[in-house]
Order: sequence, then structure tokens, then C-alpha cells
Amino acid sequence: MDPEAGVLNLDAVSVVEPNILGQEYGYGMLSFQLQSYKDQNNAPQVVGDDTPPALQSWSLEDLVGEQAKTGLVKPGDPIILNFDEPLNAASVAGKVHLLENGLEVDTAVNVSGSAIVVNPASPLKFDHELDPVDYELVVDSGITDINGNETASISKSFALPLVVDQIIGGIDPSENPEEMRIRPPVVTATYPGFPCVTDPQTRDLANDMAGICLGSVYEWTHPDNPEGGTEDSDSVPVMALPKNRPIIVNFSKNVDADSVQLGSTFTIYEVDANGNPIGGQINGSLKVNPRQITFYPDEEWQEGALYAYTLHSNGDMHDSSCDPATAICSDEQPALPLQTQILGELTIDLYPQKDPGFARLSTDPVDERGGGKNMVIYFRGGAESNSVLQNLVNAPTSDTNANFFHDTNHDVQGEILFPSISYTVPREYAVEEKEPGEEPDPYADQTESPLNGVPIDLNGVKPIPNSAKVLSRNTAGSQETDSDGFPLGVNYGNIGCGVREAIPFDPDNPFAGNYFIPVNCPDKKFVYLTGALNAEVTDEYSEQRDAIKVKIWPSQIVTTSLTTYTNLFSSQFVYSYSGPQLLRIRYAPGPDGKRDQPVTAWIRETEEGPVLDATVDLYLDVPYLEQRFFAVDNRHNLHSYPLTMDLSGPLEFLDDGRMVVTQFNYNNIDIDLRGYGDKEGGINTKLDLRLPDRGTYIKYVTQPIK
Repeated sequence: MDPEAGVLNLDAVSVVEPNILGQEYGYGMLSFQLQSYKDQNNAPQVVGDDTPPALQSWSLEDLVGEQAKTGLVKPGDPIILNFDEPLNAASVAGKVHLLENGLEVDTAVNVSGSAIVVNPASPLKFDHELDPVDYELVVDSGITDINGNETASISKSFALPLVVDQIIGGIDPSENPEEMRIRPPVVTATYPGFPCVTDPQTRDLANDMAGICLGSVYEWTHPDNPEGGTEDSDSVPVMALPKNRPIIVNFSKNVDADSVQLGSTFTIYEVDANGNPIGGQINGSLKVNPRQITFYPDEEWQEGALYAYTLHSNGDMHDSSCDPATAICSDEQPALPLQTQILGELTIDLYPQKDPGFARLSTDPVDERGGGKNMVIYFRGGAESNSVLQNLVNAPTSDTNANFFHDTNHDVQGEILFPSISYTVPREYAVEEKEPGEEPDPYADQTESPLNGVPIDLNGVKPIPNSAKVLSRNTAGSQETDSDGFPLGVNYGNIGCGVREAIPFDPDNPFAGNYFIPVNCPDKKFVYLTGALNAEVTDEYSEQRDAIKVKIWPSQIVTTSLTTYTNLFSSQFVYSYSGPQLLRIRYAPGPDGKRDQPVTAWIRETEEGPVLDATVDLYLDVPYLEQRFFAVDNRHNLHSYPLTMDLSGPLEFLDDGRMVVTQFNYNNIDIDLRGYGDKEGGINTKLDLRLPDRGTYIKYVTQPIK
């Protein structure tokens, strides 16, 4: 109080530490001043607001390059327009229109402070080669702020990424016409749990083990050689779901929302230690988006109680039929069943004609359009958590039709076409999926291949988001032989393209075979990734690391088929497709050595902004591979094949509030593929591969915040 001036003066200072979207804490100072006027009857007039609201950003903003927001949107996401001041909700009514191919479609429009949220009644669609889809969002003039200032009209045109629908030509090395691949939806992430069908023979719910994934390597004892058996792959742990958290399931492509029904195709019960239901179906709210379902129970999960939720399929991985009354189906016609067994089923036994002293691994792969057994996920109720849960998905840059095949033309020049496969015709498309451009990769691996001396990533190009570069460490071949003294059936090879020259090992001996000089095709050495994961940003801070702890819950990434030109018997190169490959994130070991913990990652601050670091152990599985070696019958070792990937990359916040997590691998990862004759187990295939340093580029985006 100032008695001489006759006024009241109040000054205050405060420090604020806001939690920004659960990712980090900001710091700031607020100052506040209050002063009364001496003449209370003649106070100054309030300054009027005559500025209309301005659009600051929107969720499909037409940015360029890798940050184009249309590439970060999936069916089911809303359209969000963010203005620079709060809006009068009543003024928005009837003024927002969404047009699909020129025709207005139904939407639900609501106002959240300064944002307009538009939810189409029918989810946004990808643009299709055979069914083009263009959108226009129109906002009429007359929308006002709380002081009545009106905006001008707004018109925004956009389209989601293009989906390739057809192949128009091609004959493969088996003389079959090339066909368009079509795959059902696959579960990419579950929270809680891991997205696979578990083997009941390895289940121990009383000790919180759900069992190993069906189709992965299991324990088998060789009758004559103790060291020739196999051990169980990691068992999926029964994790605790905090009482304040929902169940979240992510899919690789759209599911039919009408086929996801609580109590029939999506069920959840409390269960006993044998997995038998206790009581009735648990009630709650089931939210279904085309690529995600979320279940909130009416009552909190009870701490320590055991639960099981089930994603129902058609029960047969060799059957493509789907009844939406009993199984989760795709939204296409004809509808395909949820593919729950992409690993297939693995049999381990002895080689029938000769025992090499180790196990024979044989896969019965799921049919390309097949379903599978019901996927049952077990969990326990846990204590409430204050960590911030983020559900992240990667919006595929290339494999937008999620058929796990890179639909692009083979336009490589200079390849030798060997006489034995002179009938082959490369796959041909009228419209292609995206592949890397010509921008040089500064980290291209210049290691020289044996014999030919050609760098394994000659003229290497940068990866695009959600792709992984795969190199062959030996593109020339070798003079190695099998157990009978003959050249290896598959004697190394090249990724993405063939060879331009064959050079005899011995010009005087035509039976000695050749080594080869590969064609240069740096843009063909990639597979493309589809996946999702759940991460918890904790409040745990490490002074030693100067970083915040993040828990990553394991999930799986499905890649497109790898096209490999294999060196057959040191005489010719023939291409084949590996089929989809799976990278399964493994749980981290706990204090007792059991792998039952989430992967630990760290967020640290740098001069360029926040960075996420993680070291991730994975299993690589290639379930179709034994059927894909042209002219060679074999079994192989790429089942539950362990890898370790050192990942790091920036965290970025879009102006619409979403977070983008970018990760690159910072280590070379070598994969030694070995194949064995299916009857005697003699080695007949060698292919040495590498995922090179910074050749894997993963980009995840969080869900919309409105």
C-alpha cells in the first residue's frame, strides 16, 4: 500500500516447471503486478480486441520432404486445426466441411479451446492407384473468437499417401506369372503383452510366464549329441498393467470396425493359474479405429489379479476365410482374417537320411492370406503409474499397402540374363512405391567384397524413413564346396540386382566355376518396415547419464521381402524373395537373468535438442525362407536369430503437439545365413549379410493429442 499515492501496488515473482507432454520439464519465471487506480470512478478504458483468429497449424500441413505431415497420418486420425486464440464454439457449428472427391462427407466437429477437431464419420482413406481419393477441407468465414472477431474462409486440399493396387507384368524364375501380394492385418504391438500366439506347452502362469511364441525355436534334445540340441527362445512374461491404463492393440493395416466386438471377437476375462475364466466377460468401453483398438474397463484392474484378453481369428493359418461374427477381419473385399501366426509353426527333429549332429528346423509357414489361432495375451493388474504412456506407430514411407513386399519396377541396366532363366520378366507396375533417391550416404560401407574387390555399398544412398539397408558382404562367390565336394548350391550373392560379368576361376577348367562382378544398384538394397510400440516416459533421472529413463515395451517390426540374387553352384545368378522378415524386440533381463523387463532407453539433452538412446536385443525370423531358394532344397538358421542394435536419434515436437521419434542404428550388424540339405543336413548355402551402421532409419509418431 502506498499511502501517499493512495494506490495498492502488488508485485510477485514465481518459478514454473511445466511437464511438457510428459516428455521433459520446462523452466520459466512468471512476474505479476497488480496496481489499483486512485480515481476508481474514472479508470482507463479496456483495450479492445479487434484481431480475428489466425490458423497457426493443422495436422495435415503441406510441409516438404520427410516431415510432410500427410505421411504421418493413418486412417482413423482426426483432422486438427490450431488457431492462435480460443474460439467461440457456437460460431463453428455448420461451418466446417470435408469433401472426398468433391462430395461432402459426414463429420463430427468439436471445438477444444483454440482447436477445431474434425472426425470423419468414415475414416480418412489412403489414395489408391485404382481408386483415387482426394480431399478438401473447407472452413466457411464467420468463425469468431470470444470477442466476436470473424475469420476469413479457409480451404485446404490434401491426399494421404498412395497405395499400389496392381501388378501389370512379370514372370518369376519358377516360370509363374508374378502376382500382386495381398496380406491380412497383422498385430504389430500389444499393451500389455507381446503380439504373438504363445505355446501352451511352455506356459507357466503361476510364475508369470505366458510361454514362447509359437513358431520360434523351442527346447529339443538331440538323442546322441548333447550339444546338438536347441534351447527355448525367450518366454513372453506376464506383465503388470497399471490399474489406470487401458489395453491397446495396433494393426499393420485397416480392420473392419464392425468385426471387433466386445464379448465375441475381442474378449477379456479374469482367469486362474490354468488360464480358465473366472466369472463373466469384463465390461468396459471398446474404442475401435481402423488400425488400433483401445479398451478401458468399467472398473480398475485389481492388483495381482490375472487376466487374459483374446484377439479372435479364424483358427487356421492355411484358411483365408473370415466371418466377422467370430473373427477380426480386414476391411477389404473379400475380407481376410487377422493374421495371428506370421511366424508359422516350427518343427525340430533329426535329419532323416544322415545325422550331422545338430537339429533340423522346418517351418510350416502361414498362407499369405491365412489367419491363425486366437491370440491370447495374459497380464496382471498392477499399481497405478504416473509415467506418461506413449503409443507410437511408424507411418510406412514405402509399403503403404502393408503387403510386406516392395512394389516397384526392376529397372536395373546391364544385368546378365543367364540361359537357364532366360524366360524371366521383371515385375512391372504402372505406379510404384517409394524408394530412396540419389542422395549419397556419407556412411556408405566401403568394405571390399572378396575376390572382386567391389565395395559392398558402392555409391550407397541414404535410407528413407522406415527402411533398412541390407548388404551382401560377399558379392563374388567362392570356391567353397559342400560335404560331397561340389560347389555350394547357394554360393553367396548380391542384394537387389544381378551381375554384369562372370570371371572363370580357372580359364582352362570350365567346371571350376566363376566368380562375379555385381551390377551397381544402391537404391535396391533396402527393406521397408511396419511396426508400432509403447513407451513410458518415467520421472526417473540419472545424474550419471544426465538423462531421463524411458521404458520400451517389446513389440515386433515386419519388413518387406528381401530380393536376393543368389549365386547358384558358381555358375549363374537367380533372384528369389525371402518373404516377410520379423524383428522381434526381446525383453531385457531382470536381476535374476530372466528376460521379463522392458527395454531401458534414455532421453538426454544436446545442443541440437533432445535425443533418445537405446540398446535393443532382437530376434530375426524369416519363416518363408526355406521355400524360397530357387533349385535348392534346404533348411536354414534364421529362426530366433539373435541381434543387437544400438539406436539413437532426435525427438521432435510437431506444432500440432505430436512427437516424432527418429532412430538410426549405430553399429554394423552381421547376419550369417546358412542353409543345410533337407535330408542329410550338409551345408549347401552361405550368404553373409550386413545391416550397416546408420543404414536403418526408423521414424515413429505419437497419437494425435486431441
